[in-house]
Amino acid sequence: YPLRRQRQMCIRDRSNGSEQTRKRLADVLARWEGLLASCLREAQQRRELSETHDAEALASVIVEGWEGAVMRGKVLRDGAPLQRFVSMVLPRLLE
Repeated sequence: YPLRRQRQMCIRDRSNGSEQTRKRLADVLARWEGLLASCLREAQQRRELSETHDAEALASVIVEGWEGAVMRGKVLRDGAPLQRFVSMVLPRLLE
């Protein structure tokens, strides 16, 4: 997690710099959400995840929650927000 978290924080911090950078970052997030949505649909096909969930919306919520935890962890200089997201929030989203 540490290297990925640092990269994400750096990416997010740069999003205020230029329109080109903002668009590239939006593309990165969209790709990430798309890959995650694909995994969630596969889990639905395997009956590991309820089909009542909208895979695309759930993927967006997961990415948004993760990024919020990253930001809070950066502000607090503590990994606890990420740990809480993984242990408490993510399991409930995937019920």
